[in-house]
Amino acid sequence: MTVPGFPKALCQVTLSGLDYERIEYSINRLPCYKIWIVENDASIAKADKALIVEIHNDLERRLRNRFQKNLQFCQVNFQNPREATLGMYAVILREQRRGFDVFVNISTGTKPMAVAATVAAALAGCSVVYFRAKEYSRLKDKDEVVAKGVKADPSPIEIPIFHLLRPATQMREERLEVLTELVRVGKISNVKDLTLNRKRNLRGASLDAEHARLLYHLHELEKDALVKVERQIESKSNGKPTKLKEETKPTDLGKFIVELKRIENEVNREPVPNPD
Repeated sequence: MTVPGFPKALCQVTLSGLDYERIEYSINRLPCYKIWIVENDASIAKADKALIVEIHNDLERRLRNRFQKNLQFCQVNFQNPREATLGMYAVILREQRRGFDVFVNISTGTKPMAVAATVAAALAGCSVVYFRAKEYSRLKDKDEVVAKGVKADPSPIEIPIFHLLRPATQMREERLEVLTELVRVGKISNVKDLTLNRKRNLRGASLDAEHARLLYHLHELEKDALVKVERQIESKSNGKPTKLKEETKPTDLGKFIVELKRIENEVNREPVPNPD
C-alpha cells in the first residue's frame, strides 16, 4: 500500500494520547501498512499507570482488527525527552531498514514528546505531520485544556524537517573512536590517558605520531562542540604561574552522538527482517 508522495509502504509512528480521533483520522488520510504507538512506560510513571493502561487498551480495541500484528507499541519515559528521542530513533531506523517510508505524527501526546519525536525524525530524515484539533475547551474548574475532534484540513500540516547532525553522525570512523573512548573514560588531562594508543602497542616515534593523531582529532571534536577543553593556570604559593592545566571531557552533544551511533550500529548488525 502506497500513498502519492510516498513511494514505499507507509509506517506511522505516533504518540499515545486521548486524541483517538486524530490518530484514526491520520490513518484514513495517510493509509499506512504499519503503525507504532509510542506510549509512556507504566513501570516508570506509576502515578499515571491507570490512565496509561486505559489508553493502551482503548487503542488496542480501536486499531488491532485493522492492523493485526502490524500494530506495535513502544514504551519510553515521557519524563526523559532525551531517552525518548533515542527510543523513537531506534524504531524509525529499524522500520526504514525494513523498507518502509516512515512518517511521525505529532498530533497527540505531550509537548515535550512532540519535540522528542520531531528530533528523532530529523535525525533519521523522515517526515513529520500534524493534524489540527477541531476545537479546544477548558475543563470545568481546571486550568487544563483538552482537544476535541479533527479539523478537516485538505492535508495535514507538514513540519519542515532538516537532517540534524548528519556531519557529526557521519564523521570519520577513527574520530568517532576517539570520541567514544573519551565518553567511556569521562575526562582526561593528557592524551596519554586515552587507551587507544596502548591497544595498538605503539612505542617511540610511532607512539609520538599516535599522540599527535589523537590531539588532532580532539581539536576537531572541540571545534564541532563535541568535546570541551577546560584550561586553568596552576600557580605556586607565591602567586606566580607555573603551568597550564587542561582537562578534556565530552559535551552532552558528544555523548548524544555516541549514543546515536551505538543505536545505528546495533540496528545495522541485526539480520535484515522480511517485511511483515
